Amino acid sequence: MGQGYPPKDAKRKQLNTKQVKQLNKICKLSFEQVLAQIPSDLLDPILNYAPVYDFLMQNGQNPALNQMLEKAKHKL
Repeated sequence: MGQGYPPKDAKRKQLNTKQVKQLNKICKLSFEQVLAQIPSDLLDPILNYAPVYDFLMQNGQNPALNQMLEKAKHKL
């Protein structure tokens, strides 16, 4: 008691703490900032999938974000 987590749980708890801290940082960014950090090998297939791209363009209410998506799409 009072000496930390049992050894079998310590590594998992440390990993979970690290993951929560990373998620916390990401959640405080704007979507534009998050989008700028997504690797192109992950983003390109999403933007090339017409139903997703068209939905974003038709329903997006953030002109700056729409412009970023459009620029990213045309770089492909």
